Amino acid sequence: MPTWPLAKAACSSCGIRGQGADTTPPTVVSTSPEDGAINVPIDTVVTATFSERMDSSTVNTNSFTLVGSAVSGTVTYDSDTYAATFTPDTDLDYDHEYTATLSTAITDEAGNPLAEPYAWSFTTCGVWSPPVNMSNTPGWGWSAQLAAGSSGTVHVVWADDTLGKPDIYYAAKSSVGSWSSPVNISNTSAWSWEPQLAIDSSDTLHLVWREDEDDREVYYAMKSRGDSWSTPVNISNNRGTSEQAELCIDSFDTVHLVWVDCTPGNCEIYYAAKPAGGSWSSPINISNTASGSGAPKVAVDWFGIVHVVWYEHLSDANDDIYYTAKPTGGSWSAPVNISDSPAHNSVSPDIVIDSSGTVHVVWEEWGKWDIYYVAKPRGGSWTAPVNISNSPGTFSDEFYMCLDGSDTVHVTWEEGPWGNAELYYASRRAGASWSSPVNVSRTPAQSWSGPIVVDGAGVAHVVWADKITGGADIYYASKPDGAPWSSPVNISMSPQYAYAPRLAIDNNNSVHVVWLGYIPQKLDSKYCETLTSSGT
Repeated sequence: MPTWPLAKAACSSCGIRGQGADTTPPTVVSTSPEDGAINVPIDTVVTATFSERMDSSTVNTNSFTLVGSAVSGTVTYDSDTYAATFTPDTDLDYDHEYTATLSTAITDEAGNPLAEPYAWSFTTCGVWSPPVNMSNTPGWGWSAQLAAGSSGTVHVVWADDTLGKPDIYYAAKSSVGSWSSPVNISNTSAWSWEPQLAIDSSDTLHLVWREDEDDREVYYAMKSRGDSWSTPVNISNNRGTSEQAELCIDSFDTVHLVWVDCTPGNCEIYYAAKPAGGSWSSPINISNTASGSGAPKVAVDWFGIVHVVWYEHLSDANDDIYYTAKPTGGSWSAPVNISDSPAHNSVSPDIVIDSSGTVHVVWEEWGKWDIYYVAKPRGGSWTAPVNISNSPGTFSDEFYMCLDGSDTVHVTWEEGPWGNAELYYASRRAGASWSSPVNVSRTPAQSWSGPIVVDGAGVAHVVWADKITGGADIYYASKPDGAPWSSPVNISMSPQYAYAPRLAIDNNNSVHVVWLGYIPQKLDSKYCETLTSSGT
C-alpha cells in the first residue's frame, strides 16, 4: 500500500487557533513638528509616522486631535508612508503651545491599538514685526551693527554715502517708541568705514571706525545715556594704514581696542585701552613680528586678563593663529602660535572666555576648508586643535561664535558647494566634546553663514541670508537648550535682496535683527523684532 505524504503545510496553518497572528501594538516612530519644537510656523501641518500600516478608518479627527486653542481641521492617512496628517483649517496662533494626541482608538490592520495614547507638544513662532527701513536716507547704507541696552533701547550704526562719500550714521529705538532720525557721527571730509559698536553696563555706547583720507586711521566716539555723541578722537594717530578695529568692554567698563597698523613697515597688531571716565592709553605694538599680522580679536576674562588672537602671515602658503595676553597691571606675554598648521592657512580667528577663565579660540583652516578649535584653561596649556566641522570633500568657512551663561560654546558656519551651501551648527558644553554638526537652514538653495546669540533663558537664536525665494531673504531659527532647531522663518519677506543680518537680544529676551535691504538703485538698513519672545 502506498504511503501518502502528510499535508504539513495545511496542518501548520490550521493547527492551534491564532498561532502566528499579529498581536504587536503599533508605535509612533516620528512626528513633525518634533516634541518640544519652538518657533514652528503658524501654517504648519502636524504629522505622525507609525511603525506599520494602520487601519485608515481608525485615523480621524476623533482619534488624532490638536489642542492649545480651538483647532479644527482634517485628518488624512497615507498607507504608503504610514503617516497620519492633521491639517488645521486656519493658521495657528502666534507664540502658542499646542499638544497633538493620538488615541488608542487608532489600530493597525490586524486590529491592534496603540498601547497607550501618544502626545507631543510644540510652540509656534512669536510675532515678528513688519520690516522697517530704519536708515531711510537718500544714499546707500551698509555695514550695519546693533546693540541692545538694558532698558530695551536698540542702537544701530552703519556706513552711509548720503553726502557723496561714506560716513558713520546712528539711529535708535526705545522699547515703546519709533526710530530716531539718523545722525551723522563721523561727519568729516574723509571716508568713514567699518563701524564697530559696543555698549557698557551704564548703557554708554562706544563706537570705533576706520577713517580714510591721506592715510587710514582708527577713530572713536562715545555716547552716554541721554547725551549726544562725543567729538570723534583719532586713536591710532600715525601716518601709516590703521584698520580692522575690534573692541570689547570688561566688567569695569574699560574699553579695550585692537587694530591692524602698518606704520612699522609691515602690518602689526596694536592695542589701546580707555578706563571708564578716563583717557585712552598710548597705542602699543603687541604682535611685534617680522611677518604680517591681521584680523585681531580681543576678549577680557573675569580676572581682568586681556586676551588677543590674530593671524600671522608666515609665508604665501602658511598663515597661523597667534595669541598673547596681559594681566591687570602686567605686561603682554610673548606671542604663541596656537594653530601650528604649516601646510595650510589658518585665518579669521575669534575668541571667547568662559567664567572659569578658559580661553576658547575658533578659526578657519584654508586648504582643509574646515573650522578648527583650541582651548586653554586658566593657568594651563593649549589643547591640540580639533576639527569641529569635519567635512571632507566640501567647504566649511565664514563662522560665527558665541558663549552662553552656562559656558557652552556655540558655533555656526557655512558648509557645502557654492550655490547649495547650508548653515551648520555645533556646540561644546563645559568639559565635554563637540556635538555633531547639524544642518540648521535645510533648504535646497544657497544659505550663507549668520550670527548666533544665546538669550538669558538658554535659547540660541540665529539669522542668515538664504536664496530659497529666488532673490535673497533673511531667515531665523532658534533652539532651546537640549531641543532641536526650529523650522526656518522668513522674516524679511523682501521683493528684492536682503543680506548681511546682525542680531541682538534685549533683557526681555526679545530678538532684534537688522540687515541690508536692496531697494532699486540703493541699499538701506532694515529692522524687525519679535514682539513676543520665544523660549521664555
